[in-house]
Amino acid sequence: MAKAARPSAPARTVSVTRKRTAAKRSSPATAPARPRRAVAKDVYRGPYTVTSLSVEEAERTCIARYKKLKPLPRGLADAVVPEYERELFTIIGKSIFEDPDLRPPITAIHPFSLGAARIPPGKGTGLHAHDTEEVLIPLNGKLTVMWGPNGENQTVLEAWDVFSVPAGPMRSFRNDTEETVLLLAIVGGHDGGKLKWHQKVAEKARARGVKLDERGVYQRG
Repeated sequence: MAKAARPSAPARTVSVTRKRTAAKRSSPATAPARPRRAVAKDVYRGPYTVTSLSVEEAERTCIARYKKLKPLPRGLADAVVPEYERELFTIIGKSIFEDPDLRPPITAIHPFSLGAARIPPGKGTGLHAHDTEEVLIPLNGKLTVMWGPNGENQTVLEAWDVFSVPAGPMRSFRNDTEETVLLLAIVGGHDGGKLKWHQKVAEKARARGVKLDERGVYQRG
């Protein structure tokens, strides 16, 4: 004997008024506009791509001539201390430089920064740390590099040796030769982040009028 078919469920109805109300609420015309997010002009947004590049444009935006590089007058806070006097140059990006007025000769935003230093005999940099990798390449002579909480580790780099210093540890370098050494430095990111000076270095810089907070971070103004 065949089973009796179950009666079909009544069709679900939705009020036309409710439909119209829901549509009205979700309508783009009545939905509140979301505020536009501000984007900094110096944020890396991908490769610098062009369809053509004239010689004039390349010279203006993509080439940094060594003879035309000018040292930063206020590149880093420790440069006021006699033992850390050196010439600092920016080439690409802000790097870790603390000079708010620096203008790199290569203007395109890159995912790294490139800078240089001319280091006289007996001079160097004070112990410092930052949250980005730093690649040190002496180009024409030997450079002593120290690292650790108090610079207790050290090695000597010869010309064109490469030391990729990880983010985090304190580091410094010194020219122990009798000739001026040219150093090329690559730092991760367009903006290398805030630099933290070792307490002893910070005390020497403060004694010469540099504004550093209790952590050894440079304070502008």
